[in-house]
Amino acid sequence: KTLMKNMKYIIYSTCIASLFLLIACTTPEKVTPPPPYHVHSHLEIEILGEKQIIPQNVGLSPNHHKPIHTHEEEGRLHVESPVAKTFYLKEFFTTWNQRFDKEGIFNYGIDDKYELIVYVNGKQDTRFGDIVLEDNQHIKIIYQKVKEKT
Repeated sequence: KTLMKNMKYIIYSTCIASLFLLIACTTPEKVTPPPPYHVHSHLEIEILGEKQIIPQNVGLSPNHHKPIHTHEEEGRLHVESPVAKTFYLKEFFTTWNQRFDKEGIFNYGIDDKYELIVYVNGKQDTRFGDIVLEDNQHIKIIYQKVKEKT
Protein backbone atom coordinates (compact mmCIF):
# COMPACT_ATOMS: atom_id res chain seq x y z
CA LYS A 1 0.00 0.00 0.00
CA THR A 2 2.83 2.39 0.86
CA LEU A 3 4.57 1.48 -2.38
CA MET A 4 1.44 2.34 -4.38
CA LYS A 5 1.10 5.62 -2.52
CA ASN A 6 4.73 6.49 -3.27
CA MET A 7 4.30 5.53 -6.94
CA LYS A 8 1.22 7.78 -7.24
CA TYR A 9 3.16 10.62 -5.64
CA ILE A 10 6.10 10.14 -8.04
CA ILE A 11 3.80 9.98 -11.05
CA TYR A 12 1.83 13.01 -9.85
CA SER A 13 5.05 15.00 -9.19
CA THR A 14 6.45 14.01 -12.56
CA CYS A 15 3.25 15.13 -14.32
CA ILE A 16 3.25 18.48 -12.54
CA ALA A 17 6.93 19.04 -13.32
CA SER A 18 6.34 18.07 -16.95
CA LEU A 19 3.41 20.45 -17.16
CA PHE A 20 5.53 23.35 -15.82
CA LEU A 21 8.31 22.44 -18.26
CA LEU A 22 5.83 22.31 -21.15
CA ILE A 23 4.44 25.73 -20.25
CA ALA A 24 7.91 27.19 -19.83
CA CYS A 25 9.06 25.80 -23.19
CA THR A 26 6.00 26.80 -25.18
CA THR A 27 5.40 30.26 -23.73
CA PRO A 28 6.99 32.77 -26.12
CA GLU A 29 9.78 34.79 -24.64
CA LYS A 30 9.18 38.45 -24.09
CA VAL A 31 9.57 39.94 -27.55
CA THR A 32 11.79 42.99 -27.63
CA PRO A 33 10.85 45.39 -30.39
CA PRO A 34 13.57 46.10 -32.92
CA PRO A 35 15.75 49.06 -32.05
CA PRO A 36 14.55 52.36 -33.46
CA TYR A 37 16.14 53.79 -36.58
CA HIS A 38 19.24 55.58 -35.30
CA VAL A 39 22.06 56.94 -37.44
CA HIS A 40 24.66 59.66 -37.02
CA SER A 41 25.96 62.02 -39.69
CA HIS A 42 28.58 64.70 -39.17
CA LEU A 43 27.91 68.17 -40.55
CA GLU A 44 30.59 70.80 -41.03
CA ILE A 45 29.87 74.29 -42.36
CA GLU A 46 32.47 76.82 -43.46
CA ILE A 47 31.49 80.36 -44.44
CA LEU A 48 34.19 82.48 -46.10
CA GLY A 49 36.90 80.38 -44.44
CA GLU A 50 35.33 80.45 -40.97
CA LYS A 51 34.01 77.29 -39.37
CA GLN A 52 30.42 77.69 -38.18
CA ILE A 53 29.13 76.23 -34.94
CA ILE A 54 26.11 74.00 -35.24
CA PRO A 55 24.28 74.68 -31.96
CA GLN A 56 23.57 72.01 -29.39
CA ASN A 57 20.00 70.88 -28.79
CA VAL A 58 18.66 71.84 -32.21
CA GLY A 59 15.36 69.96 -32.46
CA LEU A 60 15.22 69.13 -28.75
CA SER A 61 12.83 70.36 -26.10
CA PRO A 62 12.11 69.08 -22.58
CA ASN A 63 9.07 67.10 -23.73
CA HIS A 64 9.86 66.20 -27.32
CA HIS A 65 12.64 65.76 -29.81
CA LYS A 66 12.49 65.93 -33.57
CA PRO A 67 13.80 62.94 -35.54
CA ILE A 68 16.88 64.93 -36.64
CA HIS A 69 18.56 66.80 -33.81
CA THR A 70 21.83 67.66 -32.11
CA HIS A 71 23.00 67.13 -28.54
CA GLU A 72 26.30 68.97 -28.63
CA GLU A 73 28.07 71.64 -30.72
CA GLU A 74 30.34 69.30 -32.62
CA GLY A 75 28.16 68.93 -35.72
CA ARG A 76 26.93 65.43 -35.01
CA LEU A 77 23.42 65.00 -36.37
CA HIS A 78 21.38 62.35 -34.58
CA VAL A 79 18.65 60.76 -36.69
CA GLU A 80 16.29 58.81 -34.44
CA SER A 81 12.92 57.44 -35.44
CA PRO A 82 10.69 54.57 -34.37
CA VAL A 83 10.48 53.64 -38.06
CA ALA A 84 13.14 53.48 -40.74
CA LYS A 85 12.56 56.06 -43.44
CA THR A 86 14.62 58.35 -45.60
CA PHE A 87 15.75 61.54 -43.87
CA TYR A 88 17.22 64.46 -45.80
CA LEU A 89 19.70 67.18 -44.87
CA LYS A 90 17.11 69.86 -45.68
CA GLU A 91 14.94 68.49 -42.85
CA PHE A 92 17.67 69.35 -40.35
CA PHE A 93 17.94 72.88 -41.73
CA THR A 94 14.15 73.26 -41.48
CA THR A 95 14.26 72.15 -37.83
CA TRP A 96 17.14 74.60 -37.26
CA ASN A 97 15.17 77.39 -39.00
CA GLN A 98 18.08 78.07 -41.33
CA ARG A 99 18.26 78.38 -45.09
CA PHE A 100 20.17 75.82 -47.13
CA ASP A 101 19.56 75.08 -50.80
CA LYS A 102 21.42 75.30 -54.10
CA GLU A 103 21.05 79.11 -54.01
CA GLY A 104 22.79 79.64 -50.66
CA ILE A 105 23.11 79.03 -46.96
CA PHE A 106 21.93 81.15 -44.03
CA ASN A 107 21.90 84.74 -45.35
CA TYR A 108 24.60 84.07 -47.93
CA GLY A 109 23.57 83.69 -51.56
CA ILE A 110 25.48 82.53 -54.57
CA ASP A 111 26.23 84.83 -57.50
CA ASP A 112 29.11 85.43 -59.88
CA LYS A 113 31.44 86.19 -56.92
CA TYR A 114 30.41 83.51 -54.40
CA GLU A 115 29.76 79.79 -54.65
CA LEU A 116 28.40 77.00 -52.48
CA ILE A 117 30.12 73.62 -52.60
CA VAL A 118 29.01 70.48 -50.75
CA TYR A 119 31.09 67.39 -50.11
CA VAL A 120 29.81 64.05 -48.85
CA ASN A 121 32.56 61.77 -47.58
CA GLY A 122 35.10 63.83 -49.50
CA LYS A 123 33.30 63.78 -52.86
CA GLN A 124 31.51 66.79 -54.30
CA ASP A 125 27.73 66.39 -54.22
CA THR A 126 25.16 68.56 -56.00
CA ARG A 127 22.05 67.31 -54.19
CA PHE A 128 22.34 70.02 -51.50
CA GLY A 129 19.27 69.67 -49.22
CA ASP A 130 18.30 66.41 -50.91
CA ILE A 131 21.32 64.60 -49.48
CA VAL A 132 20.10 61.50 -47.65
CA LEU A 133 21.43 61.29 -44.10
CA GLU A 134 23.30 58.04 -43.53
CA ASP A 135 25.30 56.54 -40.69
CA ASN A 136 28.96 57.59 -40.34
CA GLN A 137 28.60 60.13 -43.13
CA HIS A 138 30.62 63.37 -43.26
CA ILE A 139 28.95 66.35 -44.94
CA LYS A 140 30.94 69.53 -45.50
CA ILE A 141 29.30 72.69 -46.81
CA ILE A 142 31.58 75.49 -48.01
CA TYR A 143 30.47 78.98 -48.96
CA GLN A 144 33.39 80.81 -50.53
CA LYS A 145 34.52 83.35 -53.08
CA VAL A 146 34.64 81.94 -56.58
CA LYS A 147 38.24 81.01 -57.28
CA GLU A 148 39.77 82.76 -60.24
CA LYS A 149 40.48 80.50 -63.14
CA THR A 150 44.08 80.43 -64.20
